[in-house]
Amino acid sequence: MGQVRRQLLQAARKITIDFQTLKDRLSVTATDIKNLCPDAASWKLKPEQRRSLVAARAVWYTMDKLVQAAFPPPEAPLPGPLAALLGGVTIPSNQGSMDRTDGKMWAAWLEIIQQEIFKAEVSMEMVTWFRKRCCGEGIKVAPALSQWREVVCVLFEELCREEL
Repeated sequence: MGQVRRQLLQAARKITIDFQTLKDRLSVTATDIKNLCPDAASWKLKPEQRRSLVAARAVWYTMDKLVQAAFPPPEAPLPGPLAALLGGVTIPSNQGSMDRTDGKMWAAWLEIIQQEIFKAEVSMEMVTWFRKRCCGEGIKVAPALSQWREVVCVLFEELCREEL
């Protein structure tokens, strides 16, 4: 089978990600638990169920921050005399923004995140998109997210390796 056909077939493959299984890999503090489970309903869960919920929400939070870092909102200086009048204010430009393909991929991930789907079936294309765009060495996040980022990026690297 040719390389192009193999890549297209691989992209169409479906895999299942269980976000709750990462609970043993994540380092979560009591403050993290309070921030990720502010609602009363989550505190009525058994400790193991709450730990799974916290793990999934931590992964989703980290994924969101990685995407924001990979696609930062660019700013451009206002042109001419208007800039001097407003004291050097910048306006958003479209550099670094998501194109339509990136937007579709992230929209699919957002559906999983916003609906809190713990065990999600996704395409291999979604997995490789996230890994390529958001797990590169040049992506910078807050130091507090370093451990969570490593867990998320290792997960996506493992998923990509399994499918080779």
